[in-house]
Amino acid sequence: MGMPHSVPDPGGSANKDLPIRARSAPQAQRALRQQRRDYSDHGRRWRLARRVGELFGEFLAEALLASVALALFAGVLAAAAWGWQHSPAATVVLVAGIVLFLAFGVHQLATRRAGQRKRGRLAAAAVGTVVFVLVWAMYLVIYLPSP
Repeated sequence: MGMPHSVPDPGGSANKDLPIRARSAPQAQRALRQQRRDYSDHGRRWRLARRVGELFGEFLAEALLASVALALFAGVLAAAAWGWQHSPAATVVLVAGIVLFLAFGVHQLATRRAGQRKRGRLAAAAVGTVVFVLVWAMYLVIYLPSP
């Protein structure tokens, strides 16, 4: 297949960090043999176990995020139902206030220009709330069953 194994390494150990293409033919062959040993069956099993672990971790994180989003949605619905039972007028005023706050955040987000002076804390809170609600709503759209 090529050079015999007994060919001395002209560069010595100084060339071991060079890429395979930059080495001489015997050095490249030795480097390839070493890579094959590194990627042996044991290495494949280890990489497979690591990938399965990563996949399982991603699955758990996704399940946790979905559970939190759906629990928050259920909590909002339960709070709205409880408020409607006790005082429909107060519930309507609260919902209208939340909608106005979100509209203010959207307005602040849409009209912000580069180089303009910083907005106040209320505007920052409104924008943060809008971003949170939008991300949360998109997440719910993905996980709520369609009719």
